Amino acid sequence: MAGARQDKYFYLQGPATFGLLEWEDNATGVEDEEQEGETVVQHPYDPSKNNISTKMMTMDLLIRRLNHNEIDLMPDFQRGANLWSDERMSRLIESLLIRLPLPVFYFDASDDSRWLVVDGLQRLSAVRRFVVAKDLRLKNLEYLEIHNKKGFDELPRDMQRRIEETQVTAHLIQPGTPLEVKYNIFRRINTGGLILTAQEIRHALNPGKAAKFLERLARSESFLQATAKAISPSRMLDREFVLRFVAFYVTPYKNYVIQNMDNFLTEQMRDLNKTSDDRIAELESAFETAMSSARQLFGKHAFRKRFAMHDRTKPINKALFEAWSVGLARLSEPERMALVARADCVQKTLLDVMTDDNDFVQSITQGTGDPIRVRKRFSTVEHVIQEALSERC
Repeated sequence: MAGARQDKYFYLQGPATFGLLEWEDNATGVEDEEQEGETVVQHPYDPSKNNISTKMMTMDLLIRRLNHNEIDLMPDFQRGANLWSDERMSRLIESLLIRLPLPVFYFDASDDSRWLVVDGLQRLSAVRRFVVAKDLRLKNLEYLEIHNKKGFDELPRDMQRRIEETQVTAHLIQPGTPLEVKYNIFRRINTGGLILTAQEIRHALNPGKAAKFLERLARSESFLQATAKAISPSRMLDREFVLRFVAFYVTPYKNYVIQNMDNFLTEQMRDLNKTSDDRIAELESAFETAMSSARQLFGKHAFRKRFAMHDRTKPINKALFEAWSVGLARLSEPERMALVARADCVQKTLLDVMTDDNDFVQSITQGTGDPIRVRKRFSTVEHVIQEALSERC
């Protein structure tokens, strides 16, 4: 791709093709949502609940935590640790050796036994490789060329001590800080070359069962087939789709009143970590069934806008994915079989809605997190399904 694309959350580079289909000017396989101005905070939280401490510490303290696996570098993030080249990592080590101050670090210290990195991932990854893993050898240094090709153990002791005794400033998010506050800290503070996406932040805040569950379903054959492998797994975008299904399957759309989709999804992922294994299995079965039904009903046009029978294949639409996946998952097996048997009827009715109901089109295009538009698209999809089942089309 000639250039890179950047919006509120994403900085993506690479080919515009993921899987079986191609689109122009769309690197993710997902349709962009049109924004309606700045996001308004509907439920401001109490700033007094922010519990963030600032500490001066030596690099040696961070090295000891790295050595004992007490800092989570989040290696399964798509952005990943160790994105820097060996040369750039070497320059970071050189900065320590010539006593240049480093930018501040941010950690989520809710679990004191295992801090999460909010900002400083690449710097810590460089230190870990050089001092702990010892698989980095210095190269292309600007001021200390005499130490090129050396590892940590080959440096003179006084140089090793410079690294260990370097003073750094760390901001620690303490236990008790509300989840929505931590989410906003992650979103605002992270300043790396690749800004964390909303789903990556949720993943960082909710490790464990929820994260593994979303990953498993995003890699499932039923999801890949239903979406024609079109949704880029880059930056956990595919996992966000699965979470959107789970969120509205667990919380009926009529109960959606939060007016902020990011917060809604963050709360749902937090709750998913507390869900029983039996309920997890039920959600997985419902998701698999919905994906299979969507593929049988719409083929390559599943979860995509379509205004004419021979319309070209468009990118996946998040709002349509939510409404159709949940709508299909809530049907009984006989209803799903009957619906698939009347696939032509379903497609015709949906085409009529897409061309005649501007409110529905708006509900899947602009301000899709607004409760009124959420109710509009879900109720419309329910109507299309019932029309087909009643054989009125």
